[in-house]
Amino acid sequence: MSPDDPASSAAATGPPELAAVEVSRRFGPVQALADVDVALRAGRIHAVVGENGAGKSTLSNILGGVLAPDSGYVEVAGQATVFASPADALRRGIAIVYQELSLVPDMSVVDNIMLDVQPRRFRLIDRRAQRARALEFLTRVGGEKLPLDRPVRELAIARQQLVEVAKVLARDPRVVIFDEPTAVLPDDSANELLDLIRGLAAGGLAIGYISHRLAEVEAIADEVTVLRDGHLVWTRPNRETTTSEIVNAMVGRDVDEAFPERATTADTTPMLEVTGVQLPGTEPAGVSFSCRRGEIVGVAGLVGSGRSRIARYLMGLEGLYGGEVRLDDQPYRPDNPRRAMRSGMMLVPEDRKGLGLILQLAIDRNLTLPSLDRLSRFGIIDRDAERQLAEDAADSLRVVAEDLRQPASSLSGGNQQKVVLGKWLARGPKLLILDEPLRGIDVNAKAEIHRILRGLADDGLSILLISSELPEILGLSDRVLVMRDGAISATFDEPPFLADEIMSYAATEGAT
Repeated sequence: MSPDDPASSAAATGPPELAAVEVSRRFGPVQALADVDVALRAGRIHAVVGENGAGKSTLSNILGGVLAPDSGYVEVAGQATVFASPADALRRGIAIVYQELSLVPDMSVVDNIMLDVQPRRFRLIDRRAQRARALEFLTRVGGEKLPLDRPVRELAIARQQLVEVAKVLARDPRVVIFDEPTAVLPDDSANELLDLIRGLAAGGLAIGYISHRLAEVEAIADEVTVLRDGHLVWTRPNRETTTSEIVNAMVGRDVDEAFPERATTADTTPMLEVTGVQLPGTEPAGVSFSCRRGEIVGVAGLVGSGRSRIARYLMGLEGLYGGEVRLDDQPYRPDNPRRAMRSGMMLVPEDRKGLGLILQLAIDRNLTLPSLDRLSRFGIIDRDAERQLAEDAADSLRVVAEDLRQPASSLSGGNQQKVVLGKWLARGPKLLILDEPLRGIDVNAKAEIHRILRGLADDGLSILLISSELPEILGLSDRVLVMRDGAISATFDEPPFLADEIMSYAATEGAT
């Protein structure tokens, strides 16, 4: 373990179920891992944390047989092992539950769980036994009421996560590694999953847990390993460390976790005025709110409350409804995204990889893609102007990249999010809508984006901030709208905002 912390690993008898021993891995000039040790023991939950790019995913891919180390080795139950493939690792009892699920959307729940492990009778699949076994594994994860014959694409994401875990258990693993398992889950479903993981560990499985959510790590982990720039910083029992110490170890310096102060106050002039818009479920009063110039308006609410629908409506993705919208004191008709962009309305979407970026396209091309109409004359792109626009956008947001001609997929999550933000800022928006802007990025990247958003508002940009992370809403917003069942249930006009008060207006029977 870390030489500066010789007593760092938890005391335990016998060899670990799974261990990485001085593993290193390089990708071209990038040293992704350097002599990293980690040990996962039966009945224990071992969290691995670090900033984007710290080496967490590379480590889990080595432990799961996706990658081979350049040096060092993997041990299974004390025996040095070389995995030929992820399937080989799974045969040895090592399973990984990834953030992006590996289910077949059009197959039924039972067929997904029992895929490749179907019980057979006379060389035919024994359907009765298959259903019984699938139900057994679903019961272990609290999903016994799920419809076995329904295609998994019809299930909510939290229910799909249960199917994924049941599928893993059907392979009889000795180790399960969870890689950002709660990143796309609402808080209540995330808490249910954490309870499930505790139960798996109590049942004797060795659990690896990779997450950016340090509150989850504090609540669930027995041991914590911190990685930074591919190196092991330390491994300690969770009870012997604090969240502040973990944060400092992740970034190599003290990080001010408080939200930056506003340098100026918002203008009183509205940039956006929404009056009586008759979205389904909001009749007869409709939805009404405003966002002033240079103001950050936070939109809070539970999943399914209608927060993202407001964003889609304003961007012309929901159709037209009764009511009135004005942008910059002009009538605004949200009938299509092209009109929204030309009017100065920009959206940073929730799914940065699926909707925000073209991952295989170069960073500079991603940054300039929405502005090509302004960089072209007679259909010919001014490449010098394009290059300058990309460099200016990357510099202003401190995008960390060796070369802007690299694909966007090469960036860490935080830097990918900066590129999504930068490509819309390059168009000079009047109103910027941010839908879950900090999902899946580490604490240091969050602090940077907090600073950027505050600076943009201080410079006069109007921002509509939609987030499931209540501390983000409380810390960044000048005003807060609370949504429930498709309508605005409360408006809080000035800080300080109280979390319990906001949640009391957000929560209602039947909210999802």
